[in-house]
Amino acid sequence: MGSERDSGDLTEVGERGVTLSGGQKARINLARAVYAGKDIILLDDVLSAVDAKVGRHIVNNCLLGYLKDKTRVLATHQLSLIGSADKVVFLNGDGSIDFGSLSDVSARNEKFRTLMQHATEMDNKKMKKEIDKDDSEDGGSIEKVVSGKQFNIKEEEERAVNMIKFDVAKVYIKLASGVFKFTFLPLVFILYTLYAFLGIFSNTWLSFWVAHKFEDKGDHFYMGLYICFGFLTVIVTVLGW
Repeated sequence: MGSERDSGDLTEVGERGVTLSGGQKARINLARAVYAGKDIILLDDVLSAVDAKVGRHIVNNCLLGYLKDKTRVLATHQLSLIGSADKVVFLNGDGSIDFGSLSDVSARNEKFRTLMQHATEMDNKKMKKEIDKDDSEDGGSIEKVVSGKQFNIKEEEERAVNMIKFDVAKVYIKLASGVFKFTFLPLVFILYTLYAFLGIFSNTWLSFWVAHKFEDKGDHFYMGLYICFGFLTVIVTVLGW
């Protein structure tokens, strides 16, 4: 589910699925329904957050595979995926419904027939885009047809490895320095050094306060300096931005 290490159904996804996309949440809810092992499965548009290719995989391998012996009631807008349905309930939009097999409803209901035709056309377009995308990402290969002959040309991507040219770094520093010019790098070094020092010393000072290292000083002394360190940290952080 997008984690660095695949642990199957033991993969941690964060509270309330915070690390998941809409499609992943839908597939997890579907998996829970499969694991529940009930005889009647109600599926409320579980295919809405997935593309046509994934939706077809879910229908073929889950709804018609793992759940083939169950009663499955699926509400969906992806009409291109309902070809395997035993019965279809179509809402006409005027409060009435049409019920029957896919072929029967298509034969007598013009609205349903029009929607099915539109869904099929859209599905074909999406599939064509996905195929074109897969072909374009296949190792950077480029196919050309010349005089009826097909040639495969593979081009390797150029990239720099483990290094940044000095000219690139020079331009970056120049653009980032602004009005500070050549004092930019020393200033950045000083600010980051101060930020690190204040972060470390604030924690150290807090330990002094807890232990009352200076016995002749009261809590106001420790609190005052700790607040000063806090303000200085904020100032240094803002300047560093």
